[in-house]
Amino acid sequence: MTRRTLRVGVLVLWASFFTYLWLSDAATRFIGPRTAWVVPFGAIVLVLTTVAQVFTKPQGDEQSAGGTEVLGMILLVTPMIALSAVPDAGLGSLAASRKTAGGGIAALTSILPPDDPNHEISFADIHWASESEEYAIAAGIAEGLEMRLEGFVSGSQEGAGRFTLTRFYIACCAADAVPYSVTIEPPEGLGEPGGYPEDTWLAVSGQLERSGAEYVLVPDSIEAIEAPKDPFLY
Repeated sequence: MTRRTLRVGVLVLWASFFTYLWLSDAATRFIGPRTAWVVPFGAIVLVLTTVAQVFTKPQGDEQSAGGTEVLGMILLVTPMIALSAVPDAGLGSLAASRKTAGGGIAALTSILPPDDPNHEISFADIHWASESEEYAIAAGIAEGLEMRLEGFVSGSQEGAGRFTLTRFYIACCAADAVPYSVTIEPPEGLGEPGGYPEDTWLAVSGQLERSGAEYVLVPDSIEAIEAPKDPFLY
């Protein structure tokens, strides 16, 4: 195999991978919207570079590739192979149990919710409202607030039917994903008698109530749903 053939082959693989991520929206499994531009930009640049390599023949490229060059090219495609080998690897209950949410009370001054009447209250808001009354007031969170949450089951708790519902928030990419959970306290007779399996996606509608220092959601309906195409919140 010549050096040129080896180099073009690697470029074709990376160009195809980035194009697939772009056209299939599979990139949402790995990166957030703030860095999503990298995928179409990378796809276009790699395709153009591949075409340029195919139609140009610099001197010396027809020499056979040595072992060191072959190894170097293999290392270049290793990250792509690793990602392709686990296309359905999502952040679920196991990952949530190994990560912690937030950055402590000191972080609240920089994450207070926007002064926006259309701000949609979600998992992170409920988490921080349980930590700080100031945040709860700013976010408009109080007992009796009607809301609907969609997330995956990340564990059960002591007490009949209690479980936690979780979503991951990402800022840049899946590597910086942070889980936020809300305790669900179904009234007697609502929900599965044996509990919900972990990683089951549910839509839960009901009212927020206080349980000690924590806000919990007391549902009036629980519905099993399909996992969303983009499982992250931002």
